[in-house]
Amino acid sequence: MCRHQGQLPRIPSLMLAEEEEDSTDKGSPPPEKIGTSLVLTPIDDDNDEIYGTTRFGVFVVDLAAGKLTETEELGDRALFLGANASISIQASQFPSLKPNHIY
Repeated sequence: MCRHQGQLPRIPSLMLAEEEEDSTDKGSPPPEKIGTSLVLTPIDDDNDEIYGTTRFGVFVVDLAAGKLTETEELGDRALFLGANASISIQASQFPSLKPNHIY
């Protein structure tokens, strides 16, 4: 359990996608800017020994250009994915969190 004092930070919006887009560019910089929208796609490893999702594709959304850009870096962000909501937190503000991780 985390305790936070003061005003909660503004967080980027996240979208969880069912399928990975085919037309993407790779090599986007980390989505450090607050308000950046991301699309996350679960990647099936076809590993019967491990239950659940172990990897995600992460894409930065460019609404003006109408495209997704794949990124492998979240920078100082830690993402928490849930069934009804997802949030992004600045990991350096919470010593127990690892930056560039999805929980």
